[in-house]
Amino acid sequence: MRKMYFYYNHLLLIVLGLLPSVIASSSLSRSSFPPDFIFGAGSSAYQNEGGAKEGGKGPSIWDTFTHNYPDKVSDGSNGDVAADFYHRYKEDIRLMKDMNLDAIRISISWSRLLPNRFLDPLTKGDYPKSMRRLLGDQLPKFTKEQSKMIRNASFDFIGLNYYGAYLISPNPPEPDHIEGICILDFSHFVTIVDQEKGQPIFNRNDPNQHDLWKNIYPNHIHDMLRYVNRKYNHPLIYVMENGKEQFYNNETTVKEATHDNFRIDYIDKHLTWIRKSIKDGINVKGYFVWSFLDGFEWTKGHDIGVGINYVDYKDGYKRIPKLSALWFKNFLHRKVSFIDRFHYCH
Repeated sequence: MRKMYFYYNHLLLIVLGLLPSVIASSSLSRSSFPPDFIFGAGSSAYQNEGGAKEGGKGPSIWDTFTHNYPDKVSDGSNGDVAADFYHRYKEDIRLMKDMNLDAIRISISWSRLLPNRFLDPLTKGDYPKSMRRLLGDQLPKFTKEQSKMIRNASFDFIGLNYYGAYLISPNPPEPDHIEGICILDFSHFVTIVDQEKGQPIFNRNDPNQHDLWKNIYPNHIHDMLRYVNRKYNHPLIYVMENGKEQFYNNETTVKEATHDNFRIDYIDKHLTWIRKSIKDGINVKGYFVWSFLDGFEWTKGHDIGVGINYVDYKDGYKRIPKLSALWFKNFLHRKVSFIDRFHYCH
């Protein structure tokens, strides 16, 4: 059976200002990376911002979706307030500075970002053949002159989001059932296979099998970077999102929420493979952990948190650094080895 790897990522073209790096001496720490390498954290408009009806803002797709179909979000919440970054940005920027971050990745609106497969027109002058087959006449057609003009257009860098990797085998739906399926929901077209046992681990007909964050293979971020480097002619690359979720419920204490050694391990291992990518000649110039704050996580609402800083919604949206934030702060300031993270257990 033919199998392939699917990387859970997006290719984003983003423009943002970058602050100068501050270099400290050490082992696997800031000094393990080139002097111009940028370290930061990620944030997004709907997930963190709030201020849903302020500043002249109109409703987004997600505003409409969460208000019209609250039952589609696991805890019935929405992004009207999210992490309230709209009102607390000064406090959050002070926290970023205290963490020794070089930069923060923000978005104005997700709908303004380009989809994950639209780099081909900018580098090859046309959409991928797979998109042509799926979307047909819905995609514009380019003349030779237009293709050349698009291909010659420049972009500053490629931003990659990476969380995990899946080994998959083709499993397309029956022709009679394809109408109404979102082509970006890959679970409708493939079977996810256990990489070690070679057995299916995801059944698209089982609504309980929803946790696809468990397929954590840090080495595959290196594979993804090599692929993008080869396919798009050695571009400048920033890893714009990389993180691990944790589940919350009404009984979750602040201590439980902030003791996230698993996330430290996740970040540490991915940075190790990014460092190898740089040594292999791939032009990776920055890493943004996802995310700076816990926020609204789409259909999971506030039932999961991906931030390195906890947001206590029961106590005035108070920001509380998790162990991963403390680890990252020290990583960016001094020598932090793999063993050092266990110092935070007590």
